[in-house]
Amino acid sequence: MATSGNCNFYSECIEKHVPCGEDGYALHYAGKYCNKFGDESSCFNEAGQNWINDVRICLEVFLLRNSTAYRHNGTCEELQKEGFSSHPLCYLQSGFCKVILGSFQNLLCLGKVFDLSDFLSQVAIKQVYVTLQECLK
Repeated sequence: MATSGNCNFYSECIEKHVPCGEDGYALHYAGKYCNKFGDESSCFNEAGQNWINDVRICLEVFLLRNSTAYRHNGTCEELQKEGFSSHPLCYLQSGFCKVILGSFQNLLCLGKVFDLSDFLSQVAIKQVYVTLQECLK
């Protein structure tokens, strides 16, 4: 399921191993945005749509391979920390700087996907900062 970028991965796999409920990382953030990107994918150009798919797969595979919370039934806090730590890596490896920042259309579409309220936490601000800082190099 993870290698296909299927959004059910978060509810059927991650949430079952590390149950954190509706406010946890798997359902409230990762699954939510996986689905929102899918809902808005037609807004993105072809490169942006490919970026969405690549990021989905990267994020899911990262959790399967690298998350000690997932592999060892860790805490919700551990899962969230590990999940968020993968975002800049996967965004950048999938071409964020060129595909998203390099396209006004894709940048506008990205703005349609995210809820501002989800970016008021320190961990979310850090992931945005790290990603943009790498793009400026």
